[in-house]
Amino acid sequence: MVARLRFLKVVINIALPGGTARQDRPETGLHLCRQIGFAVAVANRTWFYAERRRPAVCQTTAGRLTITGNLDHKDMNSGVDIYWFGDRRAAQAVIYVHGFAVNYTSKGMFTDLADHLSDQDLASILFDLSDFDRERNAAFLPLSDQQRRLREVYGTVKAEVDRVSLIAHSLGCGVAATLLPELELDKVLLLAPAGDRHGPRIKDRLFKHHGAWTDEDGLMRFKRKNGTITSFSKRYVDEFDIEFSRVYRDNLSQVKDLKICLAESDELTPAMEKVFAKYDTVCLPGSDHNFTGESRQRLLELAAEFLN
Repeated sequence: MVARLRFLKVVINIALPGGTARQDRPETGLHLCRQIGFAVAVANRTWFYAERRRPAVCQTTAGRLTITGNLDHKDMNSGVDIYWFGDRRAAQAVIYVHGFAVNYTSKGMFTDLADHLSDQDLASILFDLSDFDRERNAAFLPLSDQQRRLREVYGTVKAEVDRVSLIAHSLGCGVAATLLPELELDKVLLLAPAGDRHGPRIKDRLFKHHGAWTDEDGLMRFKRKNGTITSFSKRYVDEFDIEFSRVYRDNLSQVKDLKICLAESDELTPAMEKVFAKYDTVCLPGSDHNFTGESRQRLLELAAEFLN
């Protein structure tokens, strides 16, 4: 039985140096959903409610959470929306940190998790770590910008809920791991964590195999299968030239309750098994990097058991 969710969207104006407010734009979901047309303004916060069946299907356009500007991409609107699934009064909130070249809805993994956890007094907090323009062209944020964005989302959630946990996937695991010493997290679940030196590796791959080019402003760009253009800067490459294996070794001990879930068919798994040998680690049989197919249900059950 598919859970019915109350969708709580948080909109907070947080002006930071370099940040510019994002303009409203139409959003589309996978299905239609009914929206309850009222908003309750509380100080600088506005909460939008809607009834829906799955987290991926309903997005509202009113308001933005302006967190940080992307200084490398002058043509991009900067800011981020926080999508809050579940009850704001839930005992625990889970922040989700996605990986490279995706948004929070990609492959349906995070939205499936939010849906599955919604009936268990767990609120799910989803947001993007890339910037998008009106045509859905994307700009990848360098590590320091992603860290700043995650800090602000964490601060927003922590002001509302005492117990905050985190689920991260792929490159998001590395980003989250860099901040573990400063975030007060109840539980942390890392899914198919990324390996070392992501920046140079991904640059080489995109230029060799995906026709990437450098424009007159020095931004590296490549065309996606859906026709959109994605860009990233030299700062992105440089800041992600990092040994995440060392970050994991140094920072995972800061977490009170940690679980790592590896994917059996992921090419990174053999190396990651060595890195995480001393931690509570499970490898899901038959799973790929995005835990698609039959492994998705096993992932949902694992997450629910761990977080409760």
